[in-house]
Amino acid sequence: MTGDAAMFSTRFRDLPIRLKLLAIIALAAALGLVLNLALFGAGDLRSKRTAMQSQLDAMARIVSDNSVAALRFDDAAAAEATLAGLNARPEIVAATITRPDGRPFARYPHGASAPMAGPTSAEPPPGLFRLQRQVRQDNEVLGVLTMDADLAGARRDTLASLTVASLTSLLAFAIALLLAVRLQRSISQPLLDLAKVVEAVATDGDRGRRVRVDQGDEIGHLAGRFNAMLSELQTREAELQQHRDRL
Repeated sequence: MTGDAAMFSTRFRDLPIRLKLLAIIALAAALGLVLNLALFGAGDLRSKRTAMQSQLDAMARIVSDNSVAALRFDDAAAAEATLAGLNARPEIVAATITRPDGRPFARYPHGASAPMAGPTSAEPPPGLFRLQRQVRQDNEVLGVLTMDADLAGARRDTLASLTVASLTSLLAFAIALLLAVRLQRSISQPLLDLAKVVEAVATDGDRGRRVRVDQGDEIGHLAGRFNAMLSELQTREAELQQHRDRL
């Protein structure tokens, strides 16, 4: 692993500066977009889960209030009729009413063969969200209402939102990359011009060449100092030639 990292570092180090700048900008933008998508997805799923919890809590209050009489008069049929109203909410896959001691009283859907969830089973099956609420009359606990809701719908909505956000992020990434291609020239092109002049001076020895300086940053300062060095060398060579001519 260390050898692969060293090889990658060497290859990256030997890349042209233009490609290095593009790679750094693209990597930073991509990491930022991925992190943003991850935070968006987690936040969206949490908000949908919270909204579902609020809706289930409101429905649980209504069901528990309507189940008081059924529990008081031991009318399981009336309790199951109350639970049957939950079919208007397809995300609710199961609901039960148990006595305070855990004895089953009514279930939704009617006649389901699955074990009845009660106050002793606090953990829902995988992929489900469970809400439990006591059925009370005054201060007396008559039973416990348990509702299990499927989070698949919330996950599908989050996935759809993430798909749209991903497409938008890809468009933003493409625009950022296009801007990076244009903006990186302000760094790479002056360095390339400087490298060309250095190569030309080293090849033909012409100290009269100059690098064009049109920016005031560190690269412009470097090009200016290089031009000053060439001017000084040119002046010294002229003075040396004059001295030789006198001799």
